[in-house]
Amino acid sequence: MSSKKLSVLITGCKPGGLGNALAREFHSRGLRVFATARNASALADLESLGIETLSLDVTSRDQITAVASDIAARTGGTLDILINNAGRGCIAPLLDVSDASIEGVFNANVFSVVKMVQGFSPLLIAAKGKIVNVGSISSLLPLPFHSMYCASKAALHQITDVLRTELAPFGVEVTEIISGGIKTKFMETVADPLPEGSLYKAIEGSFASKREEIEHWVDAETFAIELADQVLKSVPPKWYWMGTSSWKAWFATSFLPQSFKFSAFKGLHGLDKLTQLEAEKRNATS
Repeated sequence: MSSKKLSVLITGCKPGGLGNALAREFHSRGLRVFATARNASALADLESLGIETLSLDVTSRDQITAVASDIAARTGGTLDILINNAGRGCIAPLLDVSDASIEGVFNANVFSVVKMVQGFSPLLIAAKGKIVNVGSISSLLPLPFHSMYCASKAALHQITDVLRTELAPFGVEVTEIISGGIKTKFMETVADPLPEGSLYKAIEGSFASKREEIEHWVDAETFAIELADQVLKSVPPKWYWMGTSSWKAWFATSFLPQSFKFSAFKGLHGLDKLTQLEAEKRNATS
């Protein structure tokens, strides 16, 4: 009798993103992959490979409940791996970030993960499965103009640690991927336009686009291979740092003084230029 395939559900699987690469990688390793996106019609490339695709808005508890019931019917009530990959970025000065962006980022990066874990916990507990939350080095670093993204990933970091302790009695492993840069389409549309009168208008072009920087980041396919290697271990790591600059972030946050983080970032993304412009203004009026 053939053994039952391991099953994995991955959120945020649209083409051009990490989730899409993960779906392909786990499928290539023989797992039964459930790839999800807000609209499953966007996942035709995965469906053509024989991957099962489903529509899922991770911010909707009703949709999560419906999909969990669907998966339970397909698998006999179990899910071996849940990868919470879907998320949203936000690039804007804290003084200018909109209410809509704040709510959108926390809904996508924090509250959706809580809802997904709650909705799929019966299946994961039945399988003594694994939860993988895709976090970010931003959770530990004061990156200028990324305050809401940093804050949401910091919240996810703490939620993941607490969840790990709470699910340990039930045999569910919980891993946080502390991700550095990945070359995907994720960063293409995350910058909020600055309002007229913004104190940061003079340097808007310095932080709104990261295209040149992204070109040097690790590609999603390579990232997916390494992530799958770790997740499929019999005992996966509790935290795993990977992606461009992740080792630098690990070293800085592990061994360097807190003051280093402020001094290292205070001149990034045009802030050095803005500091100079403000000094020139003060000198001109003195």
